[in-house]
This record gives sequence, structure tokens and C-alpha cells, in this order.
Amino acid sequence: MCAWVPKKKRTRKNVFGTRRQRFTEDSVGNEGKGEGTKQKQHDNPEERRRASVHAMKAAPLRSHVDRKIVLTSSTEENYQSASMEFYGPFSHIRETLDYSYHKNYRKERQWLQDMIVKDVIADSNCEKSLTPDPWLIYVTGVTGAGKIHTVRQLMKNEYLPLCGLVLVDREKVRSYLPEFSLYAEQHPTTADSLTRKEVEYVSEIVTLAALQAGGNVVVAEAMEDVNRYREKVFPRIKRDFPTLRIAILHVVAPMRDVLSRVEKLAMDTCHEVPQEVLKSQLEQVETSVQSLMSVVDYSCKIHNPQREGLTIISDDESWDTFQLKWGQSYIRIPR
Repeated sequence: MCAWVPKKKRTRKNVFGTRRQRFTEDSVGNEGKGEGTKQKQHDNPEERRRASVHAMKAAPLRSHVDRKIVLTSSTEENYQSASMEFYGPFSHIRETLDYSYHKNYRKERQWLQDMIVKDVIADSNCEKSLTPDPWLIYVTGVTGAGKIHTVRQLMKNEYLPLCGLVLVDREKVRSYLPEFSLYAEQHPTTADSLTRKEVEYVSEIVTLAALQAGGNVVVAEAMEDVNRYREKVFPRIKRDFPTLRIAILHVVAPMRDVLSRVEKLAMDTCHEVPQEVLKSQLEQVETSVQSLMSVVDYSCKIHNPQREGLTIISDDESWDTFQLKWGQSYIRIPR
């Protein structure tokens, strides 16, 4: 079975609502605050637009929360299924995943995950083109390093000139899970770990669906489990996509900037990241990158300070040489 091929983005009605729907905080779970409640302000119009559209689409998923869930258990534990039955348009991908690491999910949960997968792909830069030699780029770094900001700046400045690019932002996937706000409110320091396994599961489906559709993929994550990537994830992807090239972009930032961004994240989402977790991430990410450099096609370290532009800090690398790494051919699909 072929993977679902993302269609041209358009105004559409679906379970997430319409893109033209007016958004207020009342629509994302602030019932009872009155019609005069003001929307949270963001730093610039583009951030405000992105947050508005995303929250508008994610809000209806709250109706899918199982009221019997245990908020001290992970979403994987709450929604796992003992059966190995797979449903929906991505069933052919689900059946190939590593179930010595993952758990399978109940039918209704698979349906919700499929909606998230489709929406993440539809929101990406999926032009009508295929490439025979795609890139799978892992943008890694600690929480607060600014991984997604770095990707957007690379694309804006045309340092990453890739067509058909699907961005797999695990924090965005996490925010789609209807239980996340409940976890963040009641267990702000563990909300990340309680949703991590399901977020990884959904992100893997997005990645494989996008690659099967002939696109390039950027995955933003910490890559802490180095052995799993070296022994299972990379070999499986290379086996399924022989012409695929894998890159790692390691994003770093001054610790004061990391802490500032993490503090803002906690204020915006109630999702707290303890400093001991950040320190552990810092060590694990550095170890992972050093270990995986020998098994990928390209790696680079990028500095992302708060009030300055991006800089490359890898030896013998410049923005000119960086830009040349991503050359590839395309097959245009007739409209």
C-alpha cells in the first residue's frame, strides 16, 4: 500500500475546525472567564498567527480525553492495546514499527493519532514534488536551545533550500494530545515524560509517511537514546530508503538563553523543565551527537544565541559550504 500523499494546503473543514474560525482563549479550555478574556500576546504577528491556528485546531481534541485515564500514568499506559491490530490509512506503517520498544494503541486512539499525523504533514512545506534522494535531518539540542527557530531561520535565509519539507516538531505533536494540558496542570515537571512514548510513536509515523510520499523530513528532538538510533532506527530507515541521506544539526545556545526560553515555555504552557533535567539532557545530547556522527552522512553544530544571528561553529564549515550540502534533484508532480 502506498503512503498517503499530502495534498495542497487549502481552507478546509474537518475535525479541527476551519482555518477561518475566530479564535479566543475560551475555545481552548478557559471556560467561565467571560467574552472579554484577552488572547495571549506573542512576540510577533507570525508567532501569533501560528499559535492561533494551532490552538484552534488542537482544541476540539480535548473532547477525546478518556475521563477514566490515570494522570499519574503515561498516555502509552492509558491507551495501550494488547491486540496487534492496526487501523486507518497508516496501518501499513504501524505494523512495521518496533514493538519491543513501543506499545500498540486502541482503535479509537489510532484514529486520533491519524488526525494528528495528517495535520502535521498538511501544515508543512509539502510542495508537489518528489525527490529520489531525500534528506532526513535530525535537529537536536536541549530543551530551550531553539531547534525549531533555527530550522525556520535556515529556511528563511535559504541555507536549507529543500522542497517538500515536512517538519516533525515533537513539542507540537505533544501539544495536540488532548491529555497534555491536564498533565501540565497537575504534573508540570513530568508532563514531558508522561507523553514522551506516544509522541515518539506518532512522530515516527509522520516521518515514515512523509518519506514514503517522496519528501524531505526534519525531525526536532533531543536524540538521548543513542543506542536505539544506532542499532535500530537508522538501520531500519536506511534499509527501507536506500538512497536516503541522514544529517544531524546540533543546536547549542548560551545557558542563560536556554533558561530564559525554558522559563517562557513554563509560563506559556505550564510545562516545566527542571534544571537537573536540562543538565542531564546537555550531557546526553552531546554524547549522542559524538557517537552518531560516524553513522550519518553529514553533521554540523549551530550556535543560536538569543539576540544574535545563527553561526556555524563546526570546523571547516561556512554558510556557503553548508548550503551546498543539500543539493538534490526533483520530480515535479502535475497539478
